[in-house]
Amino acid sequence: MRLAPTLRPLGGSVACPRRSGNGRWTTLLLVFGAVLSLTGFADTPGAIDTVEPAEQRADALPDNDSPGSPSGAESDEPSPAAESLLRWGLKRASQKRYKEAEIAFLRVTTLDPENVRAWNNLGVARRKQGKLAEASEAYRKAIQIAPTFGLTYKNLALTQEQLGETWGAIVSYGAYLRNRPRAADADQVQARMEWLEQKQ
Repeated sequence: MRLAPTLRPLGGSVACPRRSGNGRWTTLLLVFGAVLSLTGFADTPGAIDTVEPAEQRADALPDNDSPGSPSGAESDEPSPAAESLLRWGLKRASQKRYKEAEIAFLRVTTLDPENVRAWNNLGVARRKQGKLAEASEAYRKAIQIAPTFGLTYKNLALTQEQLGETWGAIVSYGAYLRNRPRAADADQVQARMEWLEQKQ
């Protein structure tokens, strides 16, 4: 069962100007929070960065892909040991035991270096511990393995915002929308991008 990813960056409510269809400016209130689980963990199902629940399970895969084979990944069936460790890590992430989750996901990447879900969730677990640079590296590795695995771009964007890399976040949010144009949170992500652009 996949959870719909939500955009919950950086805590608090932010008023964002947004153009309506008739050209008038309206105010859109976006609520953002921290993110964790991969099936979406923003960092949602299968993984955690949207590991905000390991986030909404950041290991949320693109709409038409199965957790075992995200689009763009060239990998054989994952080993039973790696899958078992991945599930264990997701459980720990959902319990907010991020250090244990990080260890599990890191081990999965050793057993199965092409496991995009493990890399994405490793990023989420690290971000939840404040290891932002290391989280960014894990997300970039996931993108290298599966360039169309949209959720990872959103997780990377959330991390880039925390690092103060505003333009990088805008680019990553854009990549997320290109890969998941019908995502449940597409309008929120678009509004977030517009707000960030106006800050520049």
